[in-house]
Amino acid sequence: MKHELYFEHVITIGNLYLEHIFLQFEMEPVFFTCVDEKDNLFICLCSDIRGGQKWIISECSLYTLDRLIAGTMDISSSLCIPEHLVLIARDLQGHEKSCMINTCDVDPLDLPKAGTLLKCDMESAITYFMVKKSNALILNAKYTSPIVNRLLAYSTRLNEMVVHERELAENEKHNVSEHEPHNHHNLDDANTELYLSAA
Repeated sequence: MKHELYFEHVITIGNLYLEHIFLQFEMEPVFFTCVDEKDNLFICLCSDIRGGQKWIISECSLYTLDRLIAGTMDISSSLCIPEHLVLIARDLQGHEKSCMINTCDVDPLDLPKAGTLLKCDMESAITYFMVKKSNALILNAKYTSPIVNRLLAYSTRLNEMVVHERELAENEKHNVSEHEPHNHHNLDDANTELYLSAA
């Protein structure tokens, strides 16, 4: 789902790639997500367009993204979860500068009003989130597969041992059942001989 390179050489992050646009104004993304080279997720807010552009960049978890889309967390709160935020400024010539600030130092005027919830194409947003979540599960399974494989191998070996024990028990039972009729046959012969001798 990675699209275009949107920010370059961002402090402590590197390059950021535009991934999903929630809100836009005159074809320009206003509230959107980006990912870095390692697929870490960031939510981005364009806070100013006068004499250039300014953005607030905040690292975001899938849990936060889920709450944001579901409407149980407002935009400002979702941006202010990390201890630090990255601010990016781009002048009219397209030159970018980025810096890091403490989240508590962000200008409240650069943030949406408290309680402002995300209003966007919800179908598109939910689909985007589900794909992100599925990809995360697949990636997690990839990293845990050696453990899973060991557990499966142990389970298979345990099943083989159980089957082997059952086969031994069945063979022993079969041997006993074969021996018992033979004894009964000898006993019948002895009884016959005893009957004939008595006659």
